[in-house]
This record gives sequence, C-alpha cells and structure tokens, in this order.
Amino acid sequence: SPWSFLPVLLIFALIPAICIYIGTAHVGWEMFGSQNNHLLTQGSALTLAVLVYVGFVFGVGVMAQFIRWILFRTPGRPTLARAMAFVTFIALPLMIGGIAGAFPYRLVIVGTAFVTAIWAVLLLFKGLPIFMHLKNNDQTRFYGACIVAVGFLVLVTNAFIFQHMWRTTQTDASYVESQEEQSDLQDMRD
Repeated sequence: SPWSFLPVLLIFALIPAICIYIGTAHVGWEMFGSQNNHLLTQGSALTLAVLVYVGFVFGVGVMAQFIRWILFRTPGRPTLARAMAFVTFIALPLMIGGIAGAFPYRLVIVGTAFVTAIWAVLLLFKGLPIFMHLKNNDQTRFYGACIVAVGFLVLVTNAFIFQHMWRTTQTDASYVESQEEQSDLQDMRD
C-alpha cells in the first residue's frame, strides 16, 4: 500500500521531538561567553517538542507536494502517497539525527546536522532514478538539485514558522538557569 510509510513517518518524527524535550528541559546548554547552564521550563520544552513533531510531519507533506510539482513533466509523476513515502525515506536520516537534540552542544548539533544532511542528499540522488523510473543522467541530477534547493527552503521556512509559533507562546520565565531553579519554579506553581 502506498500509505504504509505513514507509521514510519509518525513514529520516527517522535525521535527529534522527544530528544529536543530531553535536551532543553533536562540537559541544558551553554550560551556563547557564559559558563551557566540554561534550560527551558518543562512547559516551554514540551511546547517546543510538539512543534518539532508537527514541523517534521508538516515538512514531509509540503516537500511531497513540491516533488510532485517539480516532477510534473516526467512520465512517472508520483501520486501524493508515493511522493510522501519518498520524502519520508529521504528524511529518515534527519529524524534519526534528531537524537543529537538530547545533547545540545554546538559541535554535536552541527556535526550531526552535517552528516545527516549529506546522508539524506545521497539517499535522494541514489533513490530518485529508481523512484521515478528515470535514467541516471543530467536530467535526473537536475531534478535532484531542484529537490535539494526546495528542501532547503522548506526546512528554513518551516523552522522560522514553528520557531515563531513557539516564541509567541512563551513568557520571560521560559528559561531557567538550573534544574534547581526549575524545581523551585514548579513548586511555586503548585
């Protein structure tokens, strides 16, 4: 069935969401020039995690539509379900790389993003000729380059939209300096 990818998408999109929650609410990170460990409140981290999950699923849907649009002149133009399955396959490295969100250290995040992006692009260029029943030629590489360019735009736009949605729901008390301060904040609310 062309919709058999859906459980894979919905389950694997949980990886970055759960890891972002753990990393921002329980592990914390250091800001440039500061030795203090910063955390998000649990409510703020949960909101961010939900938006990361929705952002991944939404991003796959948007990319599937763009792939259908980019490949509209090819003889084997994919259905929406096939395009979403293909995008899910390509996005799996990015979802698995979301494990790095549990360890919010700059080098870990940047290194993982670099490796998973290359992995995803390799999957795209290896899978596109098979997926579209095209010969591995300049035209296929052109379609692949178009998909990479649109994918980057969708990723950046998606990140800005969901980051803005997250920031508009937060107050000044969304950041805490330590887990002790987070516990004190929770005690004050109770």
